Amino acid sequence: MLVPAKKTKAEVAIVYSSSTDIWTLKKNLAYGFDRMHIWLALCHVQVPVDILYEKQVEEGALSSYRVCYLSGPNLTSKAAEKIVSWVKNGGTLFATAGAGMFDEYNRPMRILENVLPVERQMPQDIDPYFYYSSALWYFPVRETVRTESALMQVISVKQSLKEKHGCQVLGNFGDGSPAIVMGKSDTGVVYYCGFLPGLSYARPAIVARRQWNEKKSMFRDETSPETKQILEILDRSDNPWEFPSEIRNFIVLPVKKSGISLPVKCNADLMDAVYMEAPGGILIPVANYTLIPQKNIEFVVRVKRNVKNIESVHSGKLKFNQKKDTVSFVLPRLESTDFVKIMY
Repeated sequence: MLVPAKKTKAEVAIVYSSSTDIWTLKKNLAYGFDRMHIWLALCHVQVPVDILYEKQVEEGALSSYRVCYLSGPNLTSKAAEKIVSWVKNGGTLFATAGAGMFDEYNRPMRILENVLPVERQMPQDIDPYFYYSSALWYFPVRETVRTESALMQVISVKQSLKEKHGCQVLGNFGDGSPAIVMGKSDTGVVYYCGFLPGLSYARPAIVARRQWNEKKSMFRDETSPETKQILEILDRSDNPWEFPSEIRNFIVLPVKKSGISLPVKCNADLMDAVYMEAPGGILIPVANYTLIPQKNIEFVVRVKRNVKNIESVHSGKLKFNQKKDTVSFVLPRLESTDFVKIMY
């Protein structure tokens, strides 16, 4: 099934700005890592995401998406014009510090200002970032952002904002000034962050793993199952696992507010489950980002026809319950990865 299987088209897009990569090279790589960890937060809750290049946006590819995430100070002017038109026609945009303030030639650009809920100053590179992702632990937290349900760290980039009339402030910097603002533009909605929330999501998990790693020699003689489990994770994987759910919920908020129906849902976070259509059925690769074996994970999957059987590569045949266009089942155990085959 895997070879011919194709990932279903998503309703959520992330714009990949090559213009940003070019103009921030050897200056600040934080914007690319912001984009990457926003993608990770969405994957952690089974949100399908497509990556759109600037050229695709220019050609109108965004028209079939309902939510778009944009990170990075540079964007082609034609892509910016398409994004503005898409928002005014009902799209939901989530933009982070400095997004689209310069064009592909690094000239100041004001095209996006027509739909943004803020007046914004130039972003400040408070700590330019030149390293790999796991080096985030090294960067100091210069500022914080507080919302009703989350406290987020400001890493590398900060931008001062002023909300436009009629727009809603969702979060504030430590001095009380706006950090997150939401507003409408015609029938569309725009969320704007004066910082890089993807870095805010990744850094606590990276720091937590490093702290455990520094202390592991102290726990070698511990016999508690919890400690043994963490020591085993540290020896087996270099990945972090303690990602903050409240920041993940904030990043995913535009998707939830837009009412998008996910093709795969499960009752556990930090589970990447990809819906792939294959001849005769559906194939779902599953990845466990908790790094801890999980039991009895409940799945609900969208289907187009009557299901004949469901099978896990590791657990064998699974019992299931079909209701019209969805099928539900329980995966009894998931260690790191699995494939679930749903056969019509």
